[in-house]
Amino acid sequence: MSNHRELLARGIAQRFITAISGTDKQQIVFYNPEDRIFVGKLSPQNTADSFSSRVLIKQLGVDFRIPKQDVDQARLAISPQGNFFFRVLPTLQQQQEFFLRNFCTAFDLQQTYPGFSDLAQAYLDGRLSQEMARHKVQLLPIYEKIAIDQDNTCFELALSDVYCPEFDCGSLPQNHPLYQSIEEHLDRMYAAVREHPRMVRCQFREQVGIGELLGEEEWEAYIARQIQREEFDMSPRFAYSLAVDVRGNGDSLLVTVSLSNETPFEDESVGAVQSVKKNNRYRIPVLFNSGLRVRCVNTSLVPIELEYFSDDYKYDKRVYALGNNCNVDCDPDRQEIQTTHVPVFIQNRLKTNDKLAVPFDALISDPVGTLERIHQGMLAELEKWKEDYDERACGLTEAGREQFAEEINGFDLEIRRFKTGVDLIRNYNMIRDAFRYMNMAFKRSAKGYSSWRLFQIVFVVSLILDVAAHEPELMLDEGLVNKAKTDDIDILYFPTGGGKTEAFLGIMVFNLFFDRMRDKQYGVTAILKYPLRLLSVQQVQRVSNILACAELLRREQKLGGASFSLGYFVGEGNTPNKIDREEQKRLAGMTNDERDEKHRLLDVCPFCGGKDVHVVYEPSSNSLQHVCRNQDCPSQGPLPLYMVDDDIYRYLPSVIISTVDKMSAIGFNSRFHNLLAGAEFECPHHGFTDKTQCLVPGCQCTPFDFRRVSMKDPAPTLLVQDELHLIRESLGTYDAHYETFLEYFIKHLSGCRRGLKVIGATATISAYELQAKHLYWKNAIRFPAASPYLDHNFYAKVDPNDVSRIILGYAPFGKAIVNSVAFSLQYLKRVVWQLYQHPEEVLAWEGMDLPGDEAQQIAQVKQLLEDYWIILEYNNVKLESNRVLQGLEDPINTELLEEGIPPLRARKMTGDDTFQEVRATLSAIENAKSVIQELDFNMIAATSMISHGVDADRFNLMLFYGMPGNTAEYIQAYSRVGRKHTGLVIDIMRPSREKDQSYLRNFNKFHEFKDILVDPVSINRWAAKAVESTLPGIVSGLLLNYYLYQLKYTPGMGNIGRVEELKAALLSGTITAEALKDHARQIYKCSDDDTSIGSLYRRTVDRMIDELVQKLTAGDFKPNTYLTQAFEECQFHVMRSLRDTDRQVTVELR
Repeated sequence: MSNHRELLARGIAQRFITAISGTDKQQIVFYNPEDRIFVGKLSPQNTADSFSSRVLIKQLGVDFRIPKQDVDQARLAISPQGNFFFRVLPTLQQQQEFFLRNFCTAFDLQQTYPGFSDLAQAYLDGRLSQEMARHKVQLLPIYEKIAIDQDNTCFELALSDVYCPEFDCGSLPQNHPLYQSIEEHLDRMYAAVREHPRMVRCQFREQVGIGELLGEEEWEAYIARQIQREEFDMSPRFAYSLAVDVRGNGDSLLVTVSLSNETPFEDESVGAVQSVKKNNRYRIPVLFNSGLRVRCVNTSLVPIELEYFSDDYKYDKRVYALGNNCNVDCDPDRQEIQTTHVPVFIQNRLKTNDKLAVPFDALISDPVGTLERIHQGMLAELEKWKEDYDERACGLTEAGREQFAEEINGFDLEIRRFKTGVDLIRNYNMIRDAFRYMNMAFKRSAKGYSSWRLFQIVFVVSLILDVAAHEPELMLDEGLVNKAKTDDIDILYFPTGGGKTEAFLGIMVFNLFFDRMRDKQYGVTAILKYPLRLLSVQQVQRVSNILACAELLRREQKLGGASFSLGYFVGEGNTPNKIDREEQKRLAGMTNDERDEKHRLLDVCPFCGGKDVHVVYEPSSNSLQHVCRNQDCPSQGPLPLYMVDDDIYRYLPSVIISTVDKMSAIGFNSRFHNLLAGAEFECPHHGFTDKTQCLVPGCQCTPFDFRRVSMKDPAPTLLVQDELHLIRESLGTYDAHYETFLEYFIKHLSGCRRGLKVIGATATISAYELQAKHLYWKNAIRFPAASPYLDHNFYAKVDPNDVSRIILGYAPFGKAIVNSVAFSLQYLKRVVWQLYQHPEEVLAWEGMDLPGDEAQQIAQVKQLLEDYWIILEYNNVKLESNRVLQGLEDPINTELLEEGIPPLRARKMTGDDTFQEVRATLSAIENAKSVIQELDFNMIAATSMISHGVDADRFNLMLFYGMPGNTAEYIQAYSRVGRKHTGLVIDIMRPSREKDQSYLRNFNKFHEFKDILVDPVSINRWAAKAVESTLPGIVSGLLLNYYLYQLKYTPGMGNIGRVEELKAALLSGTITAEALKDHARQIYKCSDDDTSIGSLYRRTVDRMIDELVQKLTAGDFKPNTYLTQAFEECQFHVMRSLRDTDRQVTVELR
């Protein structure tokens, strides 16, 4: 069966290309063709245009190579292409309709005169006012097309006429017969235009009134009168030319063929009686939809190697021609080159290997047997790689052989890790049961699928040893423990939409059950971190859903321990840090709807699937809770979701979703200790505490009321960093210091004495080993290992019969890009609307074989269009988004409304929009039964914030306002569309930007090579000044989250969060500068055992800590000054965020 959505996407793409290139119109009525056609415009140069935002080009061309030895017999057949427009007179009916529309708009009489005949009768009857009767309009501008290639014009020339062997180059001489042939061709075009019966030959100065439009006689008299009195000749003038240049290049000749617009530029208002409006021009000097077709005769095209692409033995770096101000399509078999202004790249879908399906049921009933079959398949695949290497090695470069061998070794390691996981499942009941429970939970959570994707289950099994290696009850052999890669980071690399999230959620859920099986009853198991708040929005629902299934299973299996719960830990701008008295009053004063709108994170209950979830404030526990009002919901109380920072510190959710920034809280909040080291007590009302008082202010409970708890291995086992490539530049540098702090704290200060297993997930990857080393001070293992083949690996293959995205692009030469974006949105909207209004046109397409009768087929077409209704418009900066939105109202939406088309109504997703606004928009799209009928918007104007974490199957139309600044951002952004159905991506490239012109020139190769064109992540943990920014937080974190708890029972030092008690600890030698320096050196990896490159850091650390201790011990501070405030007074600023690089200054205008 045909892919109906692919056919629909192709149809939309083709109609859009036709609209922007004007190939569907023989005439353009009222509008200047320059304002309605956006591609292929060659313009005569005008000095005034250098001061505008337009980029005008006069010519386009192609470069290609042929063998130098063929020069004597080689010939070129050159076919110029393009359209000029000349002005023609409107028919009486056209002018009448134009007059009526203008008249009714001017006097606001749209409903009074249905047709011109009604208005004419009112005029003849004297029922119009004098002003109405005198109303006049301009002559309706109508421009008709004449194609320079309408008679398949083709010019042939011998290359020997151009090339001069003596100078190894040459140009087509001006006296060449080709130029005479062009002149003759232009004469024939002029003759055809002059023979047109309604060509406008002069300027029409007199406007048109009702009297001139009463009948054909009056109309022809008006025309004759204008022609008789007008002295200004406005006959069309247009000209084009061709150029051929040749220069030697070794054994080849580089040939350049160019087409130029030689029409003289004229200002029609000069010397004329009246000024000429842009939409009332008589001559249009632009060549539209220009192009060249060049065929080589008696020779052949020599491939051009794109040397600036990265050396990689898998990629074909050859092209047969390159375009100048355009792109090209080549047919090497016919030795033919065709320019194109709208290149199209077809991206096929990557699909999982279904030959080794991994059903949940099979993994539940026979996990070892099922996994062994996968292992055998992996071994067989490895042998194929090795055999292929042996066959191809002699034909590869040394670099190619080395890369191929590394890829084989990477896959071999992958297989060995997987086999170790299988053996653990076979030999250890605790691991096998946890594995089975994980599969049972995912089986319950799955909607529409019954199995893992192959790479997901292999990834989960491969990491089992890393999770379980340090559990003493397993009594693992030392050799097996040494195989664990706990101290390495696994980089989970798979294209966006491929299922990375489910892969790391799989190992997370296994870890949860494993923790309960090994008697870890409380505490955090995993932290999922995201670089930006938006990235975490949709993950709350997704993680909640799987945790709910796991929690119900935990109850059924009576595994004990705390409920599997989720903490949403993202910052005060989105969720409260604490609920103090002021916050309590605010919450009490809110209505239920206001509370939901402000704080609700879940729209759908993860336990029952109902949409009756609400947010309530519970005074007894002083917490903000999500509750499901469905009486039959199995949640049995508040949903296990914590969103207030203080709630997370005292209830220790099993899984925490956090932003990267939030990790800086370890430097200023002593409660962070609980997340890494657990707690000693539990308040009967308010959760855990490791202090000698409850964490809720005003609680009357004393330590005698607390329940003493013993938390096994309380530190998290897993740290997942999603969208790893975004941890870069200054954010990456600062985060690197806090990452090694967390690792050090867990391994050396929490009592757990083990490392933290880190997983990094990304869909764009380059130089990941270096990033991992700087960020985590760990070696990196890529999963899946790189494959020697572009179209497949063991886990997945590119399906040549399934298109995931149709990507097209154009550069709007001769038009401001903001206008091009706005009109492109209008054209795209018009195309989709016309298909929605005329579904029978879609049904007539070849392959659109929908079942049912005609009514059912029409309904199905409209249902398909639901997935192509919302346009996602990408802007590089917020200012551009605002400009586009401002430009939509008039004329874009005005014209749509005049045509009876619903206007473009946009929602924004930029940095200015609140967390709840973004969440509400995504929720509306996901939950609407019909986006056409139910939503009050049909467009999203977004910036880079949508490039990650915004997953919606209904995003399938996307338009770029200029290309993003780097390849990784572009890939991430366009991956928002086409995740499930064929998506259409439209790149509008900036003509003024050299890099964008390069994208146009190399459009298909760029998209083919995109993965190796991703820039390496810019990160340097040794940035010179970074330690000065992060060290205060590191030292403060050591004091607040380690020493404070070590000294909590020491008289006079029980709360070193107060500076007087900290001072006592320092003066007594209980805490020493040397001890702090030793901790800091190990955290920064600048101790003597780590690296010589850190010597500068080591000196800076020692100096700053010595200065701080001296100031603290000698300083005079107010009583009860909090530690971080004392640090500030010592000019030792503790970062409140990893983006907290400079002190903020308030600027006021008065």
